[in-house]
Parts: sequence; C-alpha cells; structure tokens
Amino acid sequence: MRVQDGMERLTQQQLRVLLKFVRGCYACHDRDALISYLLYGISTLVPAELAAFTEIDGGGRIVDMRVEPSTATLPGFRRLFERHLPQHPHFTYYQQTGDASAVKLSDFLTRRRFHALKLYSELYEPMNIEYVMSVLVPGPRPCLLAVSLHRGRRDFSERDRLLLNLLHPHLIQAYANAEAIRVMRQEVGLLGQAMEARDQGVVLLTKDGRVRLINSRAQQWLADYFGRSSQHVDHLPVVFRTWLAHQEASLNVTDDVPLPRKPFVVERQGERLVIRHLCEADRCILLMEQQPVSVQPVAFKLSDLTRREAEVLLWVAHGKTNVEVAEILGLSSRTVQKHLEHIFKKLGVETRVAATRALAVGAFRKR
Repeated sequence: MRVQDGMERLTQQQLRVLLKFVRGCYACHDRDALISYLLYGISTLVPAELAAFTEIDGGGRIVDMRVEPSTATLPGFRRLFERHLPQHPHFTYYQQTGDASAVKLSDFLTRRRFHALKLYSELYEPMNIEYVMSVLVPGPRPCLLAVSLHRGRRDFSERDRLLLNLLHPHLIQAYANAEAIRVMRQEVGLLGQAMEARDQGVVLLTKDGRVRLINSRAQQWLADYFGRSSQHVDHLPVVFRTWLAHQEASLNVTDDVPLPRKPFVVERQGERLVIRHLCEADRCILLMEQQPVSVQPVAFKLSDLTRREAEVLLWVAHGKTNVEVAEILGLSSRTVQKHLEHIFKKLGVETRVAATRALAVGAFRKR
C-alpha cells in the first residue's frame, strides 16, 4: 500500500524507513534522548546536511539549541539565530496562523528576496545553506520547539514535506510522553518513589498486561472511572487492555503509516482522566493525570463571542496551538482557525497575542 498526499506518494522502502523512525521516537523516554535521536537519525528519513533542534520561549528568546553536525555551524550561531528570529518566515508564519506543519523557506521567499535578507548574509550564507524546511512542536508552555533541516544545493521536495508531515503528529506525542516522564521524575524521583505520588497515577505492567505495581492515586481513579475495586488490582479493565493491544499493534504495521499514540481519555462529572502509555522491552508504564474537561468560558459573558469562540480563545490564551485546541474541543484545526478569524474580527484585533491581551485586560464589551 502506498501513502498518498495529492500527487506525492511514498514507496514501500520510504514507508518502512518512516515506520522504523516512528518506533524509535516512541522508544525515547527521555527528552535529551529524543532530541539526540531526532538530530542523528532524521536525515535517514529526509536527507539533509544539517539538522537543528531549537526551543524558543514566549518572548522569542532561545532556551535550547542543538545542531548536528555541531562542527557545521558558525561561532555564535545561536546568538545570530536569535537576533534574526523575528525576520524568519517560518516563525512569523506560525505566529500569524498557528500552523505548525512542515514549511519551506521557498514557500515564502524567492531566492532573490532570501539573499537580500541579513538572515541569509549573516547566518545562512557563511554556512552555505540555501534551503530550509522546518516543523514545529508545542513545548512546555509558553515554549515552541522547531526541528529544522538544512541543505546547500537542492531544495526540499513535496515528498520530503509529506514525510515530515506524516512524522509530525508522532513527534508531538513522543515529545509529550518524554515531557510527562521528565515531570514525573522531577516531582517524585524514580518509579519506587512515584508509588506514593500525590497528583499522578502510576501503573507498572508486565508485557502480558498484569499489574506489577500501582500507586494509591491510580487505584482510586480506576475505582472512580471504571468501578474497579481499589483492593487486589491485578488486571486492568477490558477496555484498557483492548486499547493497549491496539497501541502495540499500531506500530507493527508494515503497509501504512500508523496513527499517533494518543493518550486514553475518559470523562466523568466535569473531569477527564488522561492515561499515557510508555512501553519498554519488558514492561509498560501507564501515567495518569486528572484534568478539568474544559476551561470555563468567562469571555462568553463579556463580548459577542459565541460559547465555542470563547472556549477557543481561552485555550489559545493558555498557550495552546490550533492543533491542540482542536484535539481538546473535538474540532478540526481548520474549524479552530475559522473561529479565530471570527474572534479577531469581533475583538478588532489581528493576532493571537492581541486577542489574548484583550481577554486579559477585559478590553472588549458587549455591543
């Protein structure tokens, strides 16, 4: 079977390489390990002379930057990149649209216009870089993560873009998993200490699905959401086991691109339980956390926004991307963008930042 997007298709060999890379991403249970895996391995998927990982905070400052090969960069590359970031078309495009999918410099600039920028003359030209393709991943709020590929002689093709876009949702989920582990380790140390964690449920399973270890919070949530006894839990509910089996099977396909390994989510009485599946060679770990189902749309009473528009705005104000808002509210990212366009028009603003600021200061009133 071939994966097709428009006129572009993947060969069976390209699909096998993509599947192998996706499995490797999910096997990285540590942020640094995932970043290293991306930088060293992504060129097997989309050939490039230089790969970069950049973490940018809400103020446009670089929190972390890693490049492979590191010897290919200029002295002061990080400082130069931060200086020219406001001029970078990829960054400005995301600020305006919230679209985090793969984009190329040539989508926005002719080579003539690109060469006229200081971004080129001071940063890219000295490294013989002519072509760049990037994809963005939501990081710890309010940070944004960019995975960028660079070439000197040949622009990236639409097939390269297709590969990166197929990988994109898996990058988002793999990074979210790694972040969940990082937070858990920060708060409670290793798994033994996590057994009595206050705000996270932790379940350690054998490969055949038997419960080896479970903390009291996870026991309580299983009882609350599934009616399970909090005593003598040795197997998960059937719906859980079915989900886990599907998760395992999804990465063993050989003829299609797997769907992202999204968390298991169940709702009750205004709250949701989110369960992430992290699997190693001989055991699986389930991390559980409880969240409110939605943010109360306080803006709904303050303007002409509809309730759905108010919900979208509240989640945007919480630093969520269009993709994340769509997943939270059960919409498509295109519908979220349409809601934002209506919000901008009603509030008399042009950007996400301005709309968020209007919400913060209560600058809009019922007309």
